[in-house]
Amino acid sequence: IEPFSDPSQLTSEQVITATIWSIIMDDSKVSKYDLTLDTVSIPDVDVEKYAVELFGENLPAFEHATVGPVESRFYYSDGAYNVKVKTITHTYAPEIKSITKNGNEYTLNVDYIAELPQWMEKTVAKQAEYKLIEKEDGTFQYSSMKILSVNSGNL
Repeated sequence: IEPFSDPSQLTSEQVITATIWSIIMDDSKVSKYDLTLDTVSIPDVDVEKYAVELFGENLPAFEHATVGPVESRFYYSDGAYNVKVKTITHTYAPEIKSITKNGNEYTLNVDYIAELPQWMEKTVAKQAEYKLIEKEDGTFQYSSMKILSVNSGNL
């Protein structure tokens, strides 16, 4: 999703996209839904619940709709998102470079490593900074994200 300094700035599409990705990339969450061929149906109320877990209560009102690019679209119909579990993903992997803590706030600096053959030198496609708040139950919520740099030759 695009950078943000407060979750209240996010659009419904950004929140829905980030939330569904967090569901399908977490086996303990996605396994709760019945798989039909390669697709799961995730109720919109679950997307809203997980969105609050990710970003907190300070979110704009949800406007449920089909979201995402053609190759990884999340289709909305009849109160649920139909999601291909084996979607096409970006061609880079995150690598945490540093974590700092200040009270209950954590700052993570992440390099996104371009997916290249092993014999080629590792290349950073982009760098981002995430701020997370640790809740009393030990879970985390995103409070902001910003892009620090982009190597456009790799994206």
